[in-house]
Amino acid sequence: MSLFLAEAYFHTLDPDAISLWGKFSVKWYGLSYAMGFLLSWLFFRWMAKTDRSPLSVQGAGDLMFYMILGVLLGGRLGYVVFYDPMLFITFTSKAPFWGLLAINQGGMSSHGGIIGVIIAVCMFCRSHSLSKLHMLDLSTLASTAGLMLGRLANF
Repeated sequence: MSLFLAEAYFHTLDPDAISLWGKFSVKWYGLSYAMGFLLSWLFFRWMAKTDRSPLSVQGAGDLMFYMILGVLLGGRLGYVVFYDPMLFITFTSKAPFWGLLAINQGGMSSHGGIIGVIIAVCMFCRSHSLSKLHMLDLSTLASTAGLMLGRLANF
């Protein structure tokens, strides 16, 4: 009987980064989202400060707000649409009452999050009169760190 090093390592990983009290904890996946958002915001601010983009420093924070909503809404809606559409019509007597909002049932999809970000960036560009293609290019560069951290957090 042989034991592979990868089996010993991967089967003992804990999804909780920090256990606070009871069942409440901070997950590695949540930390990867937060760090990805922070790195993207820093990238946008750097691009704005060095005049590499028509985006203003103030606009970097506004864009991140749009993108965070795009990731969260698009990711959850993508999961429900692609993997478990019954959550649209599932209602219970316990909070959060609607299956779509029950993030403990399923999760999020990366492709839904990407679609959400594309929509969010296009909405931001329309309201701030910026080039959609330029901002989508910047968003692609800014998102790579978050995507990498998300893949690592899957372990």
